[in-house]
Amino acid sequence: MLWNEIASDEVGRMPREKTVVLFPIGSLEIHGIHLPLGTDGLVIEKVAQLAAEKEPPSLVLPTLDYAYANENAHFPGGISLSAKTLISVVEEVCDEVSRNGFRKIILLNGHGGNNHILRAIQRDLLRKTRNYITYLYLEPWSPIEDDIKELAKGATIEHACEIETSIALYLIGHLVKLNKVKSEAKTGAPGFPDYVKTTVSWQRYCIEGYLGDPRRATIDKGKQLSDKWVGEVASLIKAVRDDQVSLQVLDDYYRRSNWQSREE
Repeated sequence: MLWNEIASDEVGRMPREKTVVLFPIGSLEIHGIHLPLGTDGLVIEKVAQLAAEKEPPSLVLPTLDYAYANENAHFPGGISLSAKTLISVVEEVCDEVSRNGFRKIILLNGHGGNNHILRAIQRDLLRKTRNYITYLYLEPWSPIEDDIKELAKGATIEHACEIETSIALYLIGHLVKLNKVKSEAKTGAPGFPDYVKTTVSWQRYCIEGYLGDPRRATIDKGKQLSDKWVGEVASLIKAVRDDQVSLQVLDDYYRRSNWQSREE
């Protein structure tokens, strides 16, 4: 199940047409003073592993923690790739997965800052003829939004908040230091409507590297949300495995668009 923990011959025996490959992508950035820098990657990795166990045959690639997190580079510990580098890394990993014979790859995103880059990657992949298709799982919490709203009861929900902290307590609890949080997060005014963003909108708003009140987090909340989340990702794996149309559409696209296979 875990690409980096199985032997070469085991990969060789995987049924190519049925196996779905999951590529978890996280980040290294501040998550308050109570969560580890790698929270996004650690959590999405656990979700990927648990979902893959429910829907074999699946393979989970090593999580890419080096991603796009420039927005929090003013706090210690953050490491961010440039957009250009991240695009190249993700594309080359996917090409290598394809070289091993697998044609369906889920890009399982765990960090909101990656969103725009991952959208660009999917479009960029079309510029060279490839015999595989990617399924982009973009917004990590999308399948559990209603559950989150119900549990949050109107509280501020976003980065390193009570929801993310609850999920972390359940999935990576040994790394959570909730006792370090002494108060609800202070926030700044972004200064413009939501549909207008400046270069520093996030920095003006999330001034302490976390939002809301993580002290409201509980393991029970984390279990409820994580179990639902894992189930939704497992359902996605099944849907990807059963999808017979997308590869046909991809082949037709290349035939009609006149893109030529070439080295970048």
